Amino acid sequence: MICLYDDPLLHVDLKFITLDEFWERVEHPVVLLDTEQALQNLINATKAEFPMPDYQWIEDRFWTWIHYALLKIGRGEY
Repeated sequence: MICLYDDPLLHVDLKFITLDEFWERVEHPVVLLDTEQALQNLINATKAEFPMPDYQWIEDRFWTWIHYALLKIGRGEY
């Protein structure tokens, strides 16, 4: 969930995941509540890395993305 707060503008991403899903992460989160230190221990034990792109995944979606982009351009939604 993405929340935007004004004055000054603050962008907050709220993510609801399990500890098992947190082993592979791409960012360094700010933890607001972790009473048992389970998440903080996991953060300390892992490294945030952006995964290498899966070229087959990109190829499988390429023409759908191109079609979508061309439709937006055709409608004047630059």
